[in-house]
Amino acid sequence: MDWLVKLIFGLMLLPFFVSLVLHVLGIIGQMMLASLVAVLPWIIGLALLIGIIAGVSAGLVMRRRGLPRNRGGQLPPGVRRIRRPREIRRRNEDE
Repeated sequence: MDWLVKLIFGLMLLPFFVSLVLHVLGIIGQMMLASLVAVLPWIIGLALLIGIIAGVSAGLVMRRRGLPRNRGGQLPPGVRRIRRPREIRRRNEDE
């Protein structure tokens, strides 16, 4: 009979403890969401800034390394043209 009283008492308190746990989990979720909402724009902005800087620097490097357009495809001074062997040139012309 003693166990029945304990069971009824436990069943009476069960909704209170379930509600308490759900409330605490809800508060923790809200705190996590609030911190994410506060930090996420900064992370997105930093990633965007890094991408812009990387794109601009890569564009400048590619522009510097490319051949100038007004020289007609001439190579810079001191750089020789690479010539293919004669048999390869003739084979390509025949095809």
